[in-house]
Amino acid sequence: MSFSKRLLELAEPYIQKEVEKPFLLEMVNGNLPLDKYQYYLKVDYPYLIDFIQILGIGISKTDSPEALKLLVSFLDMTIREIGQHESFVKKFGISPEELFIQKMGPVKYSYTRHELAIGQRGLLGELLAALLPCMWGYAEIAHRLLKQNKIQQDNPYKDWFDFYLSEDYIKQGTECMEIIDNLAMEYSTVQKKKMEEIFLISCYFEVVCWDAYYIKEEWQI
Repeated sequence: MSFSKRLLELAEPYIQKEVEKPFLLEMVNGNLPLDKYQYYLKVDYPYLIDFIQILGIGISKTDSPEALKLLVSFLDMTIREIGQHESFVKKFGISPEELFIQKMGPVKYSYTRHELAIGQRGLLGELLAALLPCMWGYAEIAHRLLKQNKIQQDNPYKDWFDFYLSEDYIKQGTECMEIIDNLAMEYSTVQKKKMEEIFLISCYFEVVCWDAYYIKEEWQI
């Protein structure tokens, strides 16, 4: 079994938790309250900006042409994802100013600090393990939700599912796993164990973020 397949096996309980979250179930059914989705868009936007900076750190950690091409393609996809968010923002009545004044809640902020810390201190494989739940997970949960639920054409959130199930988005997760597998072959057992731990921390954040979006989590005091 490849190392990335091992990671996906470990992620299974987390993915199962995600597809049971009210935020996602109401999205696929088209009845998620608009204010909850607006909140998600506003806090995910600065996360994507941080994601670009974290990818930049990854680029500085390698001189492998294969890895560099992959990370640059991730940058391009993230920029496209930001553009998709901006189109959603217009559609769902959020002003551009709101994107820049909205602070991430404690959970979302902690997730970015986890990824940033791994980027600054860890190996490239560790960084990719931290990012994989985001780059692969969205497509996976979208696929599972649509397998279990028929989405209506007039569902206001249909574009979200279309984007994360696009061929290009799915491809980035597959390519990330290929690079992780190549790097894992060079790493020690201890280093691979650390990658697993990092990966599962990111999986945990992916799960609890959906709850944070649903309650529109803000900083207390």
